[in-house]
Amino acid sequence: PKAKIVIHQTWAYEQGCPKLEALGFTDQKEMFAGIKDAYQQAFDAVGADGIIPSGQLFQNLLASGWEKVHRDTYHAGKGAPRYALALLWYHMLTGQSVADNTFCDFDAPVTAEEMALAKKLVDAFTPIAM
Repeated sequence: PKAKIVIHQTWAYEQGCPKLEALGFTDQKEMFAGIKDAYQQAFDAVGADGIIPSGQLFQNLLASGWEKVHRDTYHAGKGAPRYALALLWYHMLTGQSVADNTFCDFDAPVTAEEMALAKKLVDAFTPIAM
C-alpha cells in the first residue's frame, strides 16, 4: 500500500549517432526534447509519483563540459557516466545528498574531477518524496 510509481527517464543518443537520423531527429538536443515530453506524458497518464531524470542528468553533464556519456553512441558509458546515474538513483529515491559518497569501485577509470561534477549536478535535483 505504500508503493510508489517512479519512472526512469532515459537519455538521447550521442550527437552524430546514425540512429538519430534513422529515428527522424536532426540532432541530440531534439531527441532529448522528445524524450522529456514523452516521459512527462507517461508520468501524467499513470499518475506516477516521480521521474528519475537520467536523461536530464546526461544533458547537464554534457552542458558542463563532460566529454562523453555514451559508450557506443547510445548506451551509458562505463565508469563516470554509470557512476553519475547510480548517484542520481540513490539521491532521488532516498532523498540523501551524495556529496560525501565514497564509493570508488568502478568498471572503468573515473577521475576526481568527474566524481565531483557528478555529485554537484546530482545534488541539484529535487528528490522524489518517498
